[in-house]
Amino acid sequence: MVRARARLALPPSLLLLGCLIAPWSGALANGEASEELVNSGIIVPVDARGTHVLDQRVEITLPKHSMEWRQLAEIRVTYVLRDDYAEKARKLMVAWPTGGIAHRTRTGPMPIGHALDCPVSIKQDGKPVGYKVLDFDDLAAPYIRGWLHQIDELLKSKPQLREQVLLARRAAARKPPTGWAYALGQWMQKNHLLKPGDPDEEWLAAGLVGVLPDHEDGRLDRLVQRALKWLQPSYQRMDLYEVLVQRWGYRPLLLDPATERLHKVYYESHSPPDFGIIRFPVYLQPRKRHTLVVHYKQHLSWVDRPPSWHGMAYLMEPAKRWGIWDKTTIVIRVPPGWKKVAIRPPARRTRGAHSESVYTITIRGFDARPYEDLYISLAQQPRPRRRQP
Repeated sequence: MVRARARLALPPSLLLLGCLIAPWSGALANGEASEELVNSGIIVPVDARGTHVLDQRVEITLPKHSMEWRQLAEIRVTYVLRDDYAEKARKLMVAWPTGGIAHRTRTGPMPIGHALDCPVSIKQDGKPVGYKVLDFDDLAAPYIRGWLHQIDELLKSKPQLREQVLLARRAAARKPPTGWAYALGQWMQKNHLLKPGDPDEEWLAAGLVGVLPDHEDGRLDRLVQRALKWLQPSYQRMDLYEVLVQRWGYRPLLLDPATERLHKVYYESHSPPDFGIIRFPVYLQPRKRHTLVVHYKQHLSWVDRPPSWHGMAYLMEPAKRWGIWDKTTIVIRVPPGWKKVAIRPPARRTRGAHSESVYTITIRGFDARPYEDLYISLAQQPRPRRRQP
Protein backbone atom coordinates (compact mmCIF):
# COMPACT_ATOMS: atom_id res chain seq x y z
CA MET A 1 0.00 0.00 0.00
CA VAL A 2 1.24 3.46 -0.85
CA ARG A 3 1.40 5.66 2.23
CA ALA A 4 0.56 9.33 2.19
CA ARG A 5 3.00 11.98 3.18
CA ALA A 6 1.55 14.79 5.21
CA ARG A 7 2.43 17.94 7.07
CA LEU A 8 1.22 18.14 10.62
CA ALA A 9 0.27 21.12 12.73
CA LEU A 10 2.47 20.08 15.62
CA PRO A 11 5.85 21.29 16.86
CA PRO A 12 8.75 19.96 14.80
CA SER A 13 9.76 17.66 17.65
CA LEU A 14 6.54 15.69 17.28
CA LEU A 15 5.83 13.07 14.67
CA LEU A 16 2.28 11.94 14.05
CA LEU A 17 1.85 8.46 12.69
CA GLY A 18 -1.61 9.09 11.56
CA CYS A 19 -4.41 10.62 9.71
CA LEU A 20 -5.15 11.77 6.20
CA ILE A 21 -7.18 14.93 5.81
CA ALA A 22 -7.94 17.70 3.37
CA PRO A 23 -6.08 21.03 3.45
CA TRP A 24 -6.81 23.50 6.20
CA SER A 25 -5.57 27.08 6.32
CA GLY A 26 -3.08 28.01 8.98
CA ALA A 27 0.65 27.95 9.62
CA LEU A 28 2.04 24.47 10.08
CA ALA A 29 5.29 23.21 11.45
CA ASN A 30 7.24 20.57 9.59
CA GLY A 31 6.59 16.91 10.29
CA GLU A 32 6.17 13.63 8.45
CA ALA A 33 3.14 11.36 8.73
CA SER A 34 2.92 7.70 7.87
CA GLU A 35 0.94 4.63 8.88
CA GLU A 36 -2.72 5.31 9.66
CA LEU A 37 -4.86 7.09 12.17
CA VAL A 38 -8.18 5.30 12.39
CA ASN A 39 -11.01 7.59 13.31
CA SER A 40 -14.58 6.43 13.27
CA GLY A 41 -17.87 8.05 14.04
CA ILE A 42 -21.59 8.13 14.45
CA ILE A 43 -23.87 6.03 12.24
CA VAL A 44 -26.00 8.18 9.95
CA PRO A 45 -28.45 7.68 7.05
CA VAL A 46 -26.76 7.48 3.65
CA ASP A 47 -29.38 9.43 1.70
CA ALA A 48 -32.88 9.76 3.14
CA ARG A 49 -33.41 11.66 6.36
CA GLY A 50 -33.34 9.35 9.33
CA THR A 51 -35.87 8.32 11.89
CA HIS A 52 -36.48 9.09 15.56
CA VAL A 53 -33.47 8.36 17.81
CA LEU A 54 -34.85 7.60 21.27
CA ASP A 55 -31.43 6.94 22.75
CA GLN A 56 -27.78 6.69 21.74
CA ARG A 57 -25.16 5.27 24.07
CA VAL A 58 -21.48 5.35 23.08
CA GLU A 59 -19.10 3.30 25.24
CA ILE A 60 -15.37 3.61 24.62
CA THR A 61 -12.95 1.49 26.63
CA LEU A 62 -9.36 2.63 26.32
CA PRO A 63 -6.33 0.32 26.70
CA LYS A 64 -4.18 -0.17 29.74
CA HIS A 65 -1.04 1.93 29.91
CA SER A 66 1.91 0.40 28.09
CA MET A 67 4.89 1.52 26.05
CA GLU A 68 3.65 -0.31 22.95
CA TRP A 69 3.07 1.69 19.78
CA ARG A 70 -0.08 -0.22 18.87
CA GLN A 71 -2.93 0.48 21.27
CA LEU A 72 -6.52 -0.71 20.84
CA ALA A 73 -9.71 1.05 21.90
CA GLU A 74 -12.94 -0.91 22.16
CA ILE A 75 -16.06 0.85 20.92
CA ARG A 76 -19.65 -0.23 21.51
CA VAL A 77 -22.54 1.95 20.34
CA THR A 78 -26.22 1.26 21.05
CA TYR A 79 -29.08 3.04 19.28
CA VAL A 80 -32.78 2.82 20.10
CA LEU A 81 -34.74 3.85 16.98
CA ARG A 82 -38.43 4.29 16.18
CA ASP A 83 -39.99 5.19 12.84
CA ASP A 84 -42.85 7.45 13.95
CA TYR A 85 -44.33 8.58 10.64
CA ALA A 86 -43.87 5.73 8.14
CA GLU A 87 -47.01 3.81 7.13
CA LYS A 88 -45.17 0.64 6.12
CA ALA A 89 -41.91 -1.18 6.77
CA ARG A 90 -38.82 0.27 5.09
CA LYS A 91 -35.13 -0.36 4.68
CA LEU A 92 -32.86 2.50 5.70
CA MET A 93 -29.25 2.40 4.49
CA VAL A 94 -26.88 3.78 7.12
CA ALA A 95 -23.10 4.10 7.39
CA TRP A 96 -20.30 5.61 9.41
CA PRO A 97 -17.07 7.23 8.15
CA THR A 98 -13.70 5.84 9.09
CA GLY A 99 -10.07 6.38 8.23
CA GLY A 100 -7.44 3.70 7.82
CA ILE A 101 -9.35 1.75 5.17
CA ALA A 102 -6.78 0.57 2.67
CA HIS A 103 -7.63 1.14 -0.99
CA ARG A 104 -7.54 -1.74 -3.45
CA THR A 105 -4.21 -2.31 -5.09
CA ARG A 106 -3.51 -3.54 -8.60
CA THR A 107 -3.32 -7.09 -7.22
CA GLY A 108 -6.70 -6.98 -5.48
CA PRO A 109 -8.38 -5.65 -2.34
CA MET A 110 -6.47 -5.07 0.86
CA PRO A 111 -8.01 -6.09 4.18
CA ILE A 112 -9.12 -3.54 6.73
CA GLY A 113 -7.38 -5.44 9.50
CA HIS A 114 -4.80 -2.68 9.91
CA ALA A 115 -7.63 -0.25 10.66
CA LEU A 116 -10.19 -2.19 12.63
CA ASP A 117 -8.50 -4.91 14.64
CA CYS A 118 -11.44 -7.29 14.64
CA PRO A 119 -14.49 -7.88 12.45
CA VAL A 120 -17.23 -5.35 13.01
CA SER A 121 -20.20 -6.81 14.89
CA ILE A 122 -23.56 -5.28 13.97
CA LYS A 123 -26.84 -6.54 15.41
CA GLN A 124 -30.39 -5.25 15.04
CA ASP A 125 -32.84 -6.54 17.65
CA GLY A 126 -30.31 -9.26 18.50
CA LYS A 127 -29.87 -10.53 14.92
CA PRO A 128 -26.58 -10.13 12.99
CA VAL A 129 -26.53 -7.61 10.14
CA GLY A 130 -24.13 -7.85 7.21
CA TYR A 131 -22.07 -4.82 6.25
CA LYS A 132 -19.96 -3.61 3.35
CA VAL A 133 -16.72 -1.65 3.48
CA LEU A 134 -16.56 1.05 0.81
CA ASP A 135 -13.13 2.58 0.22
CA PHE A 136 -12.31 5.83 -1.53
CA ASP A 137 -12.44 4.17 -4.97
CA ASP A 138 -15.96 2.88 -4.27
CA LEU A 139 -17.16 6.32 -3.17
CA ALA A 140 -15.52 7.97 -6.19
CA ALA A 141 -17.01 5.53 -8.72
CA PRO A 142 -20.40 7.31 -9.26
CA TYR A 143 -18.63 10.61 -9.90
CA ILE A 144 -16.18 8.98 -12.31
CA ARG A 145 -19.03 7.35 -14.25
CA GLY A 146 -20.67 10.75 -14.66
CA TRP A 147 -17.45 12.34 -15.92
CA LEU A 148 -16.84 9.47 -18.36
CA HIS A 149 -20.36 9.96 -19.72
CA GLN A 150 -19.53 13.63 -20.38
CA ILE A 151 -16.28 12.55 -22.08
CA ASP A 152 -18.19 10.12 -24.32
CA GLU A 153 -20.62 12.89 -25.33
CA LEU A 154 -17.73 15.22 -26.20
CA LEU A 155 -15.93 12.49 -28.17
CA LYS A 156 -18.90 12.24 -30.55
CA SER A 157 -17.56 15.35 -32.28
CA LYS A 158 -14.10 13.70 -32.59
CA PRO A 159 -14.87 10.35 -34.33
CA GLN A 160 -11.26 9.31 -34.94
CA LEU A 161 -10.23 9.92 -31.33
CA ARG A 162 -13.43 8.25 -30.14
CA GLU A 163 -12.59 5.12 -32.13
CA GLN A 164 -9.11 4.97 -30.59
CA VAL A 165 -10.48 5.46 -27.07
CA LEU A 166 -12.96 2.60 -27.56
CA LEU A 167 -10.14 0.37 -28.80
CA ALA A 168 -8.06 1.30 -25.75
CA ARG A 169 -10.98 0.50 -23.42
CA ARG A 170 -11.31 -2.96 -24.94
CA ALA A 171 -7.54 -3.48 -24.58
CA ALA A 172 -7.66 -2.30 -20.95
CA ALA A 173 -10.36 -4.88 -20.20
CA ARG A 174 -8.21 -7.79 -21.34
CA LYS A 175 -6.43 -10.00 -18.80
CA PRO A 176 -3.60 -9.20 -18.53
CA PRO A 177 -3.99 -5.69 -19.92
CA THR A 178 -1.61 -4.58 -22.65
CA GLY A 179 0.17 -1.24 -23.10
CA TRP A 180 -3.03 0.48 -24.20
CA ALA A 181 -2.29 3.79 -22.43
CA TYR A 182 1.09 4.16 -24.14
CA ALA A 183 -0.40 3.22 -27.54
CA LEU A 184 -3.26 5.74 -27.25
CA GLY A 185 -0.89 8.46 -26.02
CA GLN A 186 1.45 7.87 -28.97
CA TRP A 187 -1.49 7.98 -31.39
CA MET A 188 -2.53 11.38 -30.01
CA GLN A 189 1.05 12.64 -30.34
CA LYS A 190 1.35 11.36 -33.90
CA ASN A 191 -1.93 13.04 -34.91
CA HIS A 192 -0.91 16.37 -33.34
CA LEU A 193 -3.77 16.41 -30.83
CA LEU A 194 -1.51 17.57 -28.02
CA LYS A 195 -0.01 20.99 -27.59
CA PRO A 196 2.51 22.44 -25.13
CA GLY A 197 1.06 22.58 -21.64
CA ASP A 198 -1.28 19.61 -22.12
CA PRO A 199 -1.13 16.73 -19.62
CA ASP A 200 1.29 13.86 -20.17
CA GLU A 201 -0.08 11.79 -23.06
CA GLU A 202 -0.16 8.48 -21.17
CA TRP A 203 -1.98 9.92 -18.17
CA LEU A 204 -4.35 11.80 -20.49
CA ALA A 205 -5.08 8.53 -22.28
CA ALA A 206 -5.84 6.89 -18.93
CA GLY A 207 -8.32 9.65 -18.11
CA LEU A 208 -10.10 9.28 -21.46
CA VAL A 209 -10.32 5.51 -21.01
CA GLY A 210 -11.24 5.70 -17.33
CA VAL A 211 -8.70 3.09 -16.19
CA LEU A 212 -5.38 3.51 -14.43
CA PRO A 213 -2.35 2.52 -16.57
CA ASP A 214 -0.76 -0.87 -16.08
CA HIS A 215 0.97 -1.37 -12.69
CA GLU A 216 0.05 2.11 -11.47
CA ASP A 217 -1.71 3.22 -8.30
CA GLY A 218 -3.09 6.73 -8.26
CA ARG A 219 -6.12 8.99 -8.20
CA LEU A 220 -8.31 7.97 -11.15
CA ASP A 221 -10.78 10.74 -10.31
CA ARG A 222 -8.05 13.32 -10.99
CA LEU A 223 -7.02 11.72 -14.29
CA VAL A 224 -10.61 11.55 -15.61
CA GLN A 225 -11.26 15.18 -14.66
CA ARG A 226 -8.00 16.21 -16.33
CA ALA A 227 -9.12 14.49 -19.55
CA LEU A 228 -12.55 16.10 -19.31
CA LYS A 229 -11.00 19.54 -18.94
CA TRP A 230 -8.73 18.83 -21.93
CA LEU A 231 -11.83 18.19 -24.04
CA GLN A 232 -13.87 20.98 -22.46
CA PRO A 233 -11.60 23.77 -21.13
CA SER A 234 -14.51 25.49 -19.34
CA TYR A 235 -14.95 22.50 -17.00
CA GLN A 236 -14.09 23.33 -13.38
CA ARG A 237 -12.34 20.46 -11.64
CA MET A 238 -13.29 19.51 -8.08
CA ASP A 239 -11.29 18.04 -5.22
CA LEU A 240 -13.29 14.85 -4.77
CA TYR A 241 -11.57 13.98 -1.51
CA GLU A 242 -12.68 17.31 -0.08
CA VAL A 243 -16.24 16.73 -1.34
CA LEU A 244 -16.44 13.30 0.29
CA VAL A 245 -14.97 14.26 3.65
CA GLN A 246 -17.34 17.23 3.78
CA ARG A 247 -20.31 15.00 3.05
CA TRP A 248 -19.38 12.52 5.76
CA GLY A 249 -18.16 15.04 8.30
CA TYR A 250 -14.74 13.40 8.26
CA ARG A 251 -12.37 15.77 10.05
CA PRO A 252 -9.69 13.63 11.70
CA LEU A 253 -8.03 15.75 14.33
CA LEU A 254 -5.87 15.01 17.32
CA LEU A 255 -6.19 16.58 20.74
CA ASP A 256 -2.78 17.38 22.22
CA PRO A 257 -3.03 16.41 25.92
CA ALA A 258 -0.41 18.99 26.92
CA THR A 259 -2.02 22.04 25.28
CA GLU A 260 -5.54 20.59 24.79
CA ARG A 261 -5.55 22.11 21.31
CA LEU A 262 -6.76 20.35 18.17
CA HIS A 263 -4.35 19.70 15.31
CA LYS A 264 -5.18 18.85 11.73
CA VAL A 265 -3.16 17.08 9.05
CA TYR A 266 -2.71 17.93 5.38
CA TYR A 267 -3.26 15.17 2.85
CA GLU A 268 -0.73 15.52 0.05
CA SER A 269 -0.64 12.14 -1.66
CA HIS A 270 -1.49 11.24 -5.25
CA SER A 271 -2.61 7.83 -4.03
CA PRO A 272 -6.23 7.17 -3.03
CA PRO A 273 -6.78 8.31 0.56
CA ASP A 274 -7.24 5.75 3.33
CA PHE A 275 -10.80 6.94 3.84
CA GLY A 276 -14.12 5.21 3.43
CA ILE A 277 -17.39 4.21 5.03
CA ILE A 278 -18.89 1.07 6.53
CA ARG A 279 -22.44 0.67 5.20
CA PHE A 280 -25.29 -1.62 6.19
CA PRO A 281 -29.13 -1.74 6.17
CA VAL A 282 -31.52 -1.14 9.05
CA TYR A 283 -35.05 -2.55 8.73
CA LEU A 284 -37.72 -0.41 10.39
CA GLN A 285 -41.33 -1.22 11.25
CA PRO A 286 -43.82 1.66 11.73
CA ARG A 287 -43.88 2.97 15.30
CA LYS A 288 -41.86 0.02 16.65
CA ARG A 289 -38.75 0.34 18.80
CA HIS A 290 -35.60 -1.20 17.34
CA THR A 291 -32.25 -1.69 19.07
CA LEU A 292 -29.09 -1.42 16.98
CA VAL A 293 -25.73 -2.42 18.49
CA VAL A 294 -22.35 -1.89 16.79
CA HIS A 295 -19.17 -3.25 18.37
CA TYR A 296 -15.56 -3.15 17.15
CA LYS A 297 -11.97 -2.37 18.12
CA GLN A 298 -9.67 0.12 16.46
CA HIS A 299 -6.09 1.31 16.73
CA LEU A 300 -5.28 4.64 18.31
CA SER A 301 -2.91 7.10 16.67
CA TRP A 302 0.39 7.83 18.32
CA VAL A 303 2.75 10.78 18.43
CA ASP A 304 6.55 10.78 18.70
CA ARG A 305 9.02 7.94 18.41
CA PRO A 306 8.70 6.22 20.84
CA PRO A 307 5.10 7.37 21.49
CA SER A 308 4.58 10.18 23.97
CA TRP A 309 0.80 10.11 23.60
CA HIS A 310 -2.03 8.34 21.82
CA GLY A 311 -5.28 9.78 20.54
CA MET A 312 -8.52 9.17 18.68
CA ALA A 313 -11.52 11.06 17.34
CA TYR A 314 -15.13 9.91 17.28
CA LEU A 315 -17.01 11.94 14.69
CA MET A 316 -20.40 13.16 15.91
CA GLU A 317 -21.29 16.16 13.74
CA PRO A 318 -23.19 14.14 11.05
CA ALA A 319 -25.87 13.39 13.68
CA LYS A 320 -27.90 16.21 12.12
CA ARG A 321 -28.99 13.74 9.40
CA TRP A 322 -31.28 11.96 11.84
CA GLY A 323 -34.78 13.08 12.78
CA ILE A 324 -35.88 13.74 16.37
CA TRP A 325 -33.21 12.91 18.95
CA ASP A 326 -34.08 12.39 22.62
CA LYS A 327 -30.92 11.42 24.49
CA THR A 328 -27.16 10.87 24.11
CA THR A 329 -24.87 9.24 26.65
CA ILE A 330 -21.11 8.90 26.13
CA VAL A 331 -19.09 6.79 28.56
CA ILE A 332 -15.28 6.63 28.36
CA ARG A 333 -13.41 4.17 30.56
CA VAL A 334 -9.70 4.79 31.15
CA PRO A 335 -7.55 2.28 33.07
CA PRO A 336 -5.03 3.71 35.57
CA GLY A 337 -1.42 4.41 34.69
CA TRP A 338 -1.66 7.09 32.01
CA LYS A 339 0.14 10.34 32.80
CA LYS A 340 -2.76 12.51 31.60
CA VAL A 341 -6.15 12.06 29.96
CA ALA A 342 -7.59 14.86 27.80
CA ILE A 343 -11.19 14.76 26.57
CA ARG A 344 -13.09 17.27 24.48
CA PRO A 345 -15.90 18.26 25.02
CA PRO A 346 -15.51 18.26 28.82
CA ALA A 347 -16.77 15.15 30.62
CA ARG A 348 -17.74 14.41 34.22
CA ARG A 349 -15.20 12.15 35.91
CA THR A 350 -16.03 9.42 38.44
CA ARG A 351 -14.11 6.46 39.84
CA GLY A 352 -14.99 3.03 38.48
CA ALA A 353 -14.02 -0.53 39.24
CA HIS A 354 -10.34 -1.50 39.50
CA SER A 355 -9.32 2.17 39.97
CA GLU A 356 -10.33 3.07 36.39
CA SER A 357 -11.56 6.57 35.61
CA VAL A 358 -15.01 6.85 34.03
CA TYR A 359 -15.81 10.00 32.03
CA THR A 360 -19.46 10.65 31.18
CA ILE A 361 -21.19 13.12 28.85
CA THR A 362 -25.00 13.21 28.89
CA ILE A 363 -27.17 15.27 26.55
CA ARG A 364 -30.92 15.53 27.10
CA GLY A 365 -33.63 17.91 25.97
CA PHE A 366 -35.62 18.92 22.92
CA ASP A 367 -32.69 18.20 20.60
CA ALA A 368 -30.19 15.90 22.31
CA ARG A 369 -28.10 15.05 19.28
CA PRO A 370 -24.33 15.63 19.62
CA TYR A 371 -23.16 18.49 17.42
CA GLU A 372 -19.50 18.37 18.51
CA ASP A 373 -16.98 15.66 17.66
CA LEU A 374 -15.39 13.72 20.52
CA TYR A 375 -11.60 13.79 20.97
CA ILE A 376 -9.60 11.69 23.42
CA SER A 377 -5.85 11.60 24.07
CA LEU A 378 -3.68 9.70 26.52
CA ALA A 379 -0.25 10.97 27.58
CA GLN A 380 2.45 8.36 28.21
CA GLN A 381 4.40 8.09 31.42
CA PRO A 382 8.12 8.85 30.92
CA ARG A 383 10.04 5.80 29.75
CA PRO A 384 12.24 4.35 32.50
CA ARG A 385 15.91 5.10 32.09
CA ARG A 386 18.24 2.20 31.58
CA ARG A 387 20.74 1.67 34.32
CA GLN A 388 24.34 2.17 33.36
CA PRO A 389 26.41 -1.01 33.73
